[in-house]
Amino acid sequence: MVFQAKDRATKRMIKKYPQEYLRYIEKNYIHIDFIDTVVQGSTGNESRMDLLMKVVEVDGESYWDYVSGLKEPDMKNAFLFNTEIQSTPMTDKLIRRSHNYASKASFEYGIPVESFVLSMAEVESRKISMEISKGDKFTIDVLSLTEKDADKSINNIKEKIENKCQLNPCDLFDLMFLPFMTSRKYNQNELYRQSVKITNQAIIDPEDEIEIKDCLEWHLDDFVKNEEEYNLIIGDLMKGMRSRYIEDVKKASIEKGIIIGEAIGEEKGEKKGERKLIATMLNETGDIDHIHEITKYPRSEIEKIAELASINIKV
Repeated sequence: MVFQAKDRATKRMIKKYPQEYLRYIEKNYIHIDFIDTVVQGSTGNESRMDLLMKVVEVDGESYWDYVSGLKEPDMKNAFLFNTEIQSTPMTDKLIRRSHNYASKASFEYGIPVESFVLSMAEVESRKISMEISKGDKFTIDVLSLTEKDADKSINNIKEKIENKCQLNPCDLFDLMFLPFMTSRKYNQNELYRQSVKITNQAIIDPEDEIEIKDCLEWHLDDFVKNEEEYNLIIGDLMKGMRSRYIEDVKKASIEKGIIIGEAIGEEKGEKKGERKLIATMLNETGDIDHIHEITKYPRSEIEKIAELASINIKV
């Protein structure tokens, strides 16, 4: 599964571009509204269903008439559509959890709920069914990002960049999910770098750039195991970055005189968090002496991060 902290950038993009997201996952649904609600989870704890939206399915031939507002969808046919984002194959436990959410939401709002999984892993079928109890069969629609053609997406976006065209929301979703697609030309690490490089070059709203890079960064630990490749990608992410990390580093430097690594409760995570922040400082100032003075991080390690991330430093 993908933890809440890791999929928050993806959720924000979906919430910003809901109709384009539905098109991206190949659904002829018209987005009506998001249902910002809290329902009781299977463990008894309250779980927020951030991507529960009200939709209406329409005829594919008339889809653009509804999107443009020429036609109004029949609200009598409205239902709830719930998206979950998974980085691993669906298990019985995850299916039961989805069933529990769908059942409780359907009971609370009195209309059917369709469950959908956007998967970063390969799947055998676009539909997963499980008999929860006798006579209660639960089905989830699944779309694996591995079905999407990374090479085609890269060529399409590069052509738009060359022609100085603004990218549309579906292009932005492509950049966000590019490392999880299938390519005949690039491996996953190279797809990560392609995605970051193209994002740096493209004409994109700064807020969207932050969300794309946040999504890519959050999943680095899961998919990029080589430390050198990891640092190279982090360096690319920080080039031209206008993310919260820069502001956090500046604030910590001024107010406290120290940089605190991004703590996730594990030593490995803490070290990677420190490297991310130091890479950001290098990208901002390039001053190794200053960074060493306020962080107490070894000069040799700071120099190594600068070299791996291809960041120019002051001599």
